[in-house]
Amino acid sequence: MTEKSISITRTIIAYIIWMVVTAALFLLLLSGRGALMAVLGRFSMGSFGQRMRAGLLDKVYLIVGGIAVLGISIILERYLPGSTLWLTLWIRSLRTFGFELVALSVFSAVLQLSQGVFSADIGFTLTYLAPAVGGISLIVLSYFLKRKQASKPAARPVGFSGKETTGT
Repeated sequence: MTEKSISITRTIIAYIIWMVVTAALFLLLLSGRGALMAVLGRFSMGSFGQRMRAGLLDKVYLIVGGIAVLGISIILERYLPGSTLWLTLWIRSLRTFGFELVALSVFSAVLQLSQGVFSADIGFTLTYLAPAVGGISLIVLSYFLKRKQASKPAARPVGFSGKETTGT
């Protein structure tokens, strides 16, 4: 394979990863909304005004969260395909998925706390602990791979012969 075809393949894989990450961001937005609605439902059982404020907070969350998802998606579109090496692409992907899993576990824990089933069953406990452990593991793995990459000597650019020319 030529260097150009490797670069094209790496870019295509980076955009596939970007699409998966963006879809996961959208699912995080919906998961966060579910956690917010559970909390608001628990604390807005009073007057009509409290229920109206709960609806307002839901709409504000969706607007701000949607803009945040759009912004993060645009940033990740530059971040993921910008890697020049395969290892860098995988390090960035692992780090991104790790942070998404940690956020998912936080939303799941908030949802379970608001419903009062935090530690009633091992299945409920695993729904927020498993993503947290997995996400932290991916983040730690990405930092170990980054250190491994930094300890390697820098690769020569393509076409570099190693001979210096004096220009004469």
